[in-house]
Amino acid sequence: MNWKVRTSLGALAVAIATPAFGQVEEITVTAQKREQNVQEVPIAISAFTADALEERAVTNVAGLANITPNVSLDGGTPFSGTSSVLSAYIRGIGANDFAFNIDPGVGVYLDGVYLARSIGSNQDLLDVERIEILKGPQGTLFGRNTIGGAISIVTHEPGDEFAFKGDVTTGSFDMLQVRGMADIPLSPSLKSSVSFSMKDRNGYVKRLPYPGMENYNVEPITAFKAAGYGSDGDREGSDESWSARVKLVYDNGGAFKATLAGDYTNIDQGQLANSLIATSGAVFAGTYNCAIEGIIAVADECGGGPPSFAYMIGMGGLGGIADLPPLFGVNVDADPFNDRLPYDDRFVTGDPDATFANGNNYSKVKNYGVALTLDADLGENAAVKSISSYRNLNWDTGMDLDGSPLDFLHTSFTTEQWQFSQELQVTGKLFENKLNYVFGGYYFIEKGNLHDYVTFAEGLLQVDG
Repeated sequence: MNWKVRTSLGALAVAIATPAFGQVEEITVTAQKREQNVQEVPIAISAFTADALEERAVTNVAGLANITPNVSLDGGTPFSGTSSVLSAYIRGIGANDFAFNIDPGVGVYLDGVYLARSIGSNQDLLDVERIEILKGPQGTLFGRNTIGGAISIVTHEPGDEFAFKGDVTTGSFDMLQVRGMADIPLSPSLKSSVSFSMKDRNGYVKRLPYPGMENYNVEPITAFKAAGYGSDGDREGSDESWSARVKLVYDNGGAFKATLAGDYTNIDQGQLANSLIATSGAVFAGTYNCAIEGIIAVADECGGGPPSFAYMIGMGGLGGIADLPPLFGVNVDADPFNDRLPYDDRFVTGDPDATFANGNNYSKVKNYGVALTLDADLGENAAVKSISSYRNLNWDTGMDLDGSPLDFLHTSFTTEQWQFSQELQVTGKLFENKLNYVFGGYYFIEKGNLHDYVTFAEGLLQVDG
């Protein structure tokens, strides 16, 4: 159960509400690169104001899936081990992989700046003015990687007067979250806003030492914690993160306006919590149990004969390989003190909140960016906008996917990425406002790498690249 104390109250319960006078609230969006009433936009769009998000306790991008039809947003993709990676689908089109050679099918934009990687795209919705979710292909105005749609995050515009609002949330596992935002006018023509968020929560799946492991050839439960992989090494699902955003706006009421914004996010989590509930002879379990008897398995239950490529990549179980008969341990040489344990149901704790895993358990994200937006009114119903942006991302993560004390299936990934983009937009109206037009240019460059290291134990294929 969570308890929340707020210094401000939300005014709206839904994104588009009906006030007492029977009028539908007007929400202004920029889905077509110009300000329009959401009801006049010929696009399938879901728009949410800041009050609507607050009322429904939506604090990050993934939470939008709970209030938006035909949209699937998941904070955490297979093997990622972190909730900061966004798996986004709109109308069934998207991607759930964070690999550097795979681009998302749904674009995420922060104040018009494209976030190229799914890592870090599950943004904390700190000081949001509104969220626009555009459904269907948006390549004409938004560019690449929007075949499923686009998610546009528009942050709060600083006000003319000093203001502050914030909230504090507490909950189970010593969870504490503090969020706040302040408008700070510096002069009549220069305004600023500062927002921050901090979250701290202990892990909720406990890692248990397997009894008698000192007699077998496995890593001790303290090995990864001693190596510095997070401060909560004996639990999974911990979260220690903070983020901040600063915005400066120069507007003297004339034809020119400049906005400079910067954001920084630091996330230090344990892996996404999981617990082993059953084992099977198919795929990795059967192959591992055969491998610890020798690279060439001759036992009938292991299929006999030399190992095929399927054996070496851990897929031999699909050919009918079964688990070894129940054994307490397997002696692999003349030394009785380095026996290997088979992988079987002995590692099922029976408690979904406990695991015998003792391998990788960390996810660390550092993500920051800066953007300069220049707006100029050209007169005669024409305007020009320039958006210049630089972003940088660093990510290290590791998971113990076998849920046992064996060095059986451990993954770790390291990503470094930077991007620069420059966009120029010209919008206007012609023929007595009967024709709306928008044209411009876009430049984008991105460089980075993703290093994979996946350990399959006892002679199975190692992935390193």
